[in-house]
Amino acid sequence: MTALQIALLLGLFVPLLFWWLRGRAAASRDDGTEPDRIDTLIDWPPQASRVLTRSERLAFALLVQSVPEDNILAQVPLSHF
Repeated sequence: MTALQIALLLGLFVPLLFWWLRGRAAASRDDGTEPDRIDTLIDWPPQASRVLTRSERLAFALLVQSVPEDNILAQVPLSHF
């Protein structure tokens, strides 16, 4: 065999070997033993939490009472207006 023939064989063999090994690694990850990693919230139980702190709720209630004809949006920065 000449050096050119050896280089051509290696040029074909090495990418095929890499492709085959990568496929085997992907197949071993998808064997069904691990849960799906699509949704990170799938295993988290629901938990109640407050959207506004106590002082924010008091300020919001005061604003709603002071201008009942307008819509007041909670937690919107003034820079957005």
